[in-house]
Amino acid sequence: MEPGTVSDRLQSMSPEPLGEIIRGTVERLLDAQQPRELDCTAADLLRAAMGADIEHHRPKGNLMKISVIGTGLIGAQVVGDLTAAGHEASGHSRSTGVDLLTGDGLDDALRGAQVAVNLTNSPTFDDDSLDFFRTSVTNLLAAAQAAGVGHLVTLSIVGVDQVPDMAYYRAKTLQEKLVEAGPIPYSIVRATQFMEFIAPTMESTTDGEVVRLPATPIQPISSAEVAAAVAEVAMGSPLHGIRNIAGPDVFTLDELGRITLEAKGNHRHVVTDPTAGLFAVVKGDVLTAPQGARLFGTHYRDWLRSH
Repeated sequence: MEPGTVSDRLQSMSPEPLGEIIRGTVERLLDAQQPRELDCTAADLLRAAMGADIEHHRPKGNLMKISVIGTGLIGAQVVGDLTAAGHEASGHSRSTGVDLLTGDGLDDALRGAQVAVNLTNSPTFDDDSLDFFRTSVTNLLAAAQAAGVGHLVTLSIVGVDQVPDMAYYRAKTLQEKLVEAGPIPYSIVRATQFMEFIAPTMESTTDGEVVRLPATPIQPISSAEVAAAVAEVAMGSPLHGIRNIAGPDVFTLDELGRITLEAKGNHRHVVTDPTAGLFAVVKGDVLTAPQGARLFGTHYRDWLRSH
C-alpha cells in the first residue's frame, strides 16, 4: 500500500489512469460469456487498483450535496423532493453543459457531492443503447470516483434482466452490472412501467383507428412515486443492492389501453396482438412486482382522472 490517504492518491493521479482503470473493468464485463452471472472478480480488481482500504465518506443524518444527472420526467421531480427535504440538490443534463457520453461537465457537476443520482436514458431502444450505457456509466464512474462521491443511485426497470430478447433491456442490464462492479457504493432502484408511458406506448402501435397491444402483464406506477422512492434512497445509506418498486394493480397492456381510451373518450379501439410493439417479446409476468417489492398506492384509474 502506498503511503498517504486515499484522497492524496486520487489527487496525484491524472484523469487518464483513472479512466484506464474503469475501462479495464468494462472490458472484463463485456468479454464475459454470461454477463448476468459475473462473479466479484472485476469489482475486486477495480477496488484493489486504488487500494483495498478505499472508503467513501458521506455525512450520515446530515444535509448533503446531491448531484442529479438527468433532468427529465423523473429527474426534475427528484431534485424537487430532495430540495424540499433540505438537501442541496442540483440537476444536470446536456442543456446545462453535462454530457455523459463525452464526459464534458461531469467534474463540475460532481464537485463536492456526497451522492450522485443517474437518471439519464438512451435516446434509442435498439442495439445502440448498449454503447450509450457502456460509455455513460464508464465516464460517470471515473468522474464520481475522482470527485470522492460516496453513493451512486441508478434508476432501472423491474425484470430488466429477464427480457433477453429486447436490446434496450440488455443494455439496462449492462448498466446495472457496471455499477455493481464499480468502485462507488451503490443503490439500484428498479421501477415498473410509468403510468405516463402508457399513452406513448399506445401511440407507437396505433394504425388509424386501431391500437394493437399485447396482453403483457404490467403493474404501472406514477412518476411522482418513482421520484419519491429514488429521493428516499439517495438520502439514505447505500443499499449495495436492488430495491424494487411498483404500483398497486396488475393489468395486461391491452387492458390498460382500453381503460385509457375509455377515460379519455377516445374513439379508437384496442386489438390484442401478441406481436405488437416492444413488449411483445416479454414472457410471462416478469415486469410485475417481484416478492419483497415496495408497492405504492396510486391506482391507474385515479391517476387518469387527474391527468
